[in-house]
Amino acid sequence: GFVSLEQIVPSKAMDPPGSRLVVLDAPPGITFGIDAMSYTTGKKFRGVRGIPPGLHFCHYSVGGGDEQQSNGFGGRHGFFFESRSLDDVVAWKWDPKLEDLE
Repeated sequence: GFVSLEQIVPSKAMDPPGSRLVVLDAPPGITFGIDAMSYTTGKKFRGVRGIPPGLHFCHYSVGGGDEQQSNGFGGRHGFFFESRSLDDVVAWKWDPKLEDLE
């Protein structure tokens, strides 16, 4: 069904200025990063806020985080995207069968 942006990412009133990279349905325990920053996702992970305008690289891999979920191995995937203004929203959804963003 339809989901509003406010249900996915909380109100902009508390956000740092910048674009948003929304990631739906990402499992906990994947390694997710943007540019030189990298994180292990938790259960409430929904993306990254406060991205400045410019060209950015998003990267992710399955297999480096939660030992219960993975064997410790996994290829790194990634894509470039451009944020042209502070109001841009880039959205991706996790495909559990492919273990990839679509």
